Amino acid sequence: MSNLLVQNIKHTNGTTAQTIDSTGRVFRSVIPHIFAVRRNNSGGGYVTVGNGSKYEFDTIIQSAGGFALSSGMVQVPVTGLYQFNVTCLNNNVEHNELSLFVTGSTTYFLRQFVNDQRPMSLSFTKILDANDTIEMRNTSGGNRGWHYTGPDGDGDIYTHMSGYLIG
Repeated sequence: MSNLLVQNIKHTNGTTAQTIDSTGRVFRSVIPHIFAVRRNNSGGGYVTVGNGSKYEFDTIIQSAGGFALSSGMVQVPVTGLYQFNVTCLNNNVEHNELSLFVTGSTTYFLRQFVNDQRPMSLSFTKILDANDTIEMRNTSGGNRGWHYTGPDGDGDIYTHMSGYLIG
């Protein structure tokens, strides 16, 4: 039996695509990912989102590999399998429903409902095409106040979306 000894795997243009360290861990040079919030630079609080309306993300806390925000939605850079997580904090203890849509679709692909609670979370894995967008909408049946991130940075993040390319 023979062994293939490799430390770096490179693209034909010379860019290192993967590194394997001495313990066998594999590192990719770029892992497309995003962590996005809605920011309010004048202080904490919440924004009222009408029934059927979009909760718009406007600030990228961290991103790499081509992720972007497009009209308040998270836009994926390349076709592939993605993992996303969404966490929201409602201003009141009430019935809440969030629905996630892909690129202008009129039907949701994921919906979450909580009864008489403030926090809610959604996680999903989905194959997406390059430039698809993930949009979060209030589908609770009425206006809902969802908290946003204040000016103090990472210490007061209540509603956010994060995602990364699995492969």
